[in-house]
Amino acid sequence: LSTSWFMRKKVVFRVEFMAQCNRMLFWQCEAMVSSVGMVHSGSFGLVTEFLPLGSLDLYLRLHRLQLQAVDLVEAAKGLARALWYLEEQGCVHGKVRCHNILVSQHEANAFYVKLSDPGLLIYGEGDVHWIPPEFYHSFSLARSSVKADIWAFGTTLWEIFTFGETPMAGLTNSEALKKYREGERLRIPADLHEGIRTLLAECWSVDPDNRPQPQTIMRDINQIFYEVYNSRRSHSYASVYPQAPLGVARNARPPSGSASPFPSPTAAAADSNRRSENVGAASAGASPSPGSGDALSLRRGFKWAKNPFRLHAAEVSYDNLSSCSTSTTRSEATLQTDIGTCIDVESLISLEESPENAICFGNTSPMTEVSASPWVIDSQQLVKGKPLGQGFFGEVYAASLKKWAGLQEEVVAVKCMRKSSLLELFQSESGLRDLQREIEIMKNLRHPNIVEIKGLVEEPEMMLVMEFLEMGSLLTYLQTYQTKVSHPQLVKYSEDIANGMEYLEEKHIVHRDLAARNILVASKDLVKISDFGLAQFTVDHYYYIHTQNRKLPMKWYAPESILYGKFSTKSDVWSYGVTLWEMFSYGEDPVIQDVTQESLGAELLEGKRLPCPPDCPTDIYRLMQLCWTTDSHQRPGFAQVKNFVRDL
Repeated sequence: LSTSWFMRKKVVFRVEFMAQCNRMLFWQCEAMVSSVGMVHSGSFGLVTEFLPLGSLDLYLRLHRLQLQAVDLVEAAKGLARALWYLEEQGCVHGKVRCHNILVSQHEANAFYVKLSDPGLLIYGEGDVHWIPPEFYHSFSLARSSVKADIWAFGTTLWEIFTFGETPMAGLTNSEALKKYREGERLRIPADLHEGIRTLLAECWSVDPDNRPQPQTIMRDINQIFYEVYNSRRSHSYASVYPQAPLGVARNARPPSGSASPFPSPTAAAADSNRRSENVGAASAGASPSPGSGDALSLRRGFKWAKNPFRLHAAEVSYDNLSSCSTSTTRSEATLQTDIGTCIDVESLISLEESPENAICFGNTSPMTEVSASPWVIDSQQLVKGKPLGQGFFGEVYAASLKKWAGLQEEVVAVKCMRKSSLLELFQSESGLRDLQREIEIMKNLRHPNIVEIKGLVEEPEMMLVMEFLEMGSLLTYLQTYQTKVSHPQLVKYSEDIANGMEYLEEKHIVHRDLAARNILVASKDLVKISDFGLAQFTVDHYYYIHTQNRKLPMKWYAPESILYGKFSTKSDVWSYGVTLWEMFSYGEDPVIQDVTQESLGAELLEGKRLPCPPDCPTDIYRLMQLCWTTDSHQRPGFAQVKNFVRDL
């Protein structure tokens, strides 16, 4: 080969590396390795945070006897969180592998990992185990496929739960490829948790459309994690304060017939003294011995690890979570919120769903006003039914509500705030305020084109109770029934949305998340606006300047919102135009060809726009273009939009 060929390849790799670094510098997720910057002088390089515990595959092999099943699930949870984040950013990783995951922290009650950069996306025969069948003819095509990342996630999950084993060890890559083509899959350990087994099978589905979305994976692993986590926590050696280092005694075995996962203060004190003696013995040099038996299984199939941790415990009072106290040094697991309440994160996760273990926010909580009102619903008035959907802070379920004896039951939708999600709320400065703002905004809205809020449940878990619309989101409805939804029907929906948004404009409320997924279908001729999780009251009639770093739906945002963090009714008008585009393209993803997420704001400012959907009426596309006027002051208000649609 000529020297010029090598030089051209070098230039291509350098350009690709620079582009990859440029993308990574914008990734900000707690489950991903942070990028600090780039080196340009001399050779090129990417500067990232340093994680001394090293790669997960090697760590799993070296510390196999120290890791419990719950640790492996927590590692899977971190990886799922990273994939979900990348999907939200419109990115594909391309090299989800166990050796590309780094161990961030391993303590007695925590095992955190982070997904690192994929490097240059060059594939070889050895990548066959992480490549889905649809790309066997050309491995390189997997670099731009989210579905390929899901398949690779499945194989990486298999690596995690086999403690870093090599896939199809003993076979050549060609032999492995042949077996995959014939429909064979990696052998799943017989004692693996049923939920993980199901997830692996779904990730390795031959049909890409049958593979789960990252959001669904996150939901399923979260459920498994807290199920297994609480099973571990129900034994006496489990503590609400994860203070023990890896060197503490590991000769504990879970006792049979443990009663309550929450001992009385007296019992907790006594147990604390016993645990302190064990820790003292460990620090004095007592050698740990394996547990005498491995027969105990956690719920739905996990076997107990050979050497489970005996956790260093603190004396804890469980009477009032908001005034918890401990004799150990406060760790990162204890948070001081902006409302002055001391909340122990681990305690928050493991609270039993019963009135006596309800979450206490303290007397200074802004929730006090809400709690004192008749707007609060008793959880005993609700019977939870089937799941309807999944959001970042919780699931939505159908439920039956009966407020008063003798009255007919009402079917409602319930937005449950998961305990894991409450942790994320408290870990961010704005999280609790976001939740309170959503409640405050929605409970005061009354309009035929806005989903009605029935009330709030505070105990044993926080839930928003809303009216139930059986036909689901407009996005799903359009994708499912596109051949049956006529243009006049879409025009009627357009008028409904404009009508509801005009009402919000009059209330000086900016929605900030107007999209087809957040419009619910009440009937064939009625839709309603929902999901006010990002809504804000405007400071004046125009802009509310949003400066916090948040995950936001950029594809629906106006250029001033993307570039400068400015939101107003006029930025909602822009989102309305994108929502119209979704509707008349019957649920297509609003992506402008050849425009990346990072350059979207600048490209919009330069005049790039979504093309006219096939068969879309000319007047509707003209309305979209008016909504997408670069100068926000030149965009129509929602009253004008409504009149425009009504006159069609």
